[in-house]
Amino acid sequence: MRKIFAVFIMLGSIISFAGTKDTTLSGDLNHDNIMDVVKVSFVTNDGMYSYLAGDFTVEINGSVYKDKCEEAEIFEVKIVDIDSDTPALMVSCFGTGDVGEYFFYRLKNKEVFPLGSIKLWGSAEVPGNGKILSNDFMGFWTLHGEYIIDKGTGKIAMVKKDTYEVNVDGTVKTSFKILKSRDDNSDVVESVKPGTKFTLMKCDTSPVCKNEGGYDDEYECDWYLLKTSNGKEGWVRLKDFREKVGDLPWAG
Repeated sequence: MRKIFAVFIMLGSIISFAGTKDTTLSGDLNHDNIMDVVKVSFVTNDGMYSYLAGDFTVEINGSVYKDKCEEAEIFEVKIVDIDSDTPALMVSCFGTGDVGEYFFYRLKNKEVFPLGSIKLWGSAEVPGNGKILSNDFMGFWTLHGEYIIDKGTGKIAMVKKDTYEVNVDGTVKTSFKILKSRDDNSDVVESVKPGTKFTLMKCDTSPVCKNEGGYDDEYECDWYLLKTSNGKEGWVRLKDFREKVGDLPWAG
């Protein structure tokens, strides 16, 4: 029976003079029937209010690894079974809303070995079948992703898919074109008219383009497969329909 040890550390509006917030737990991390001692310490900025700075250390039996997360209002520490290999330590950092980052570590040759991290708006689950399941909110739909431990690198890697299921309905407010393929120069299937009901069926999240500030944007150029109520199907980028449709369940 898998054992999971969890401790939640939440910030309080109190004066604190300590430089860290520590969590200590124990578990058999290398199947040698000896309990290993784990200590996770988050650096705090102290004063009238104490808050987590984001820098933290993972210590297992005296071996220390330093890491950092961008969002750290709350953190959680667990020992989990990802697969049939040795158990892993999971450190979860949570920030404003549902934004979070999930870090994974193993004890390897008596040293803390980082497996990598997953950053998303949502949650990550470890069912113990060799996969880490993620629920990443994409603004008006949830991307259900899968991660595995890459056998070559020993690190976490996402199982990439060509497209992800969306299945969200909407209504056209301003006319726009849907294309035959995921190519800006491909043939036009139809110019959808105002009032047209449609379903966004799938999304290709691989495109990256530059935004107005010159930075990489991982969302605006995503391709969506749109199906109208009259059965027409075509592809359109998010930036080409975002402001031209209604009824999508946008957050906020």
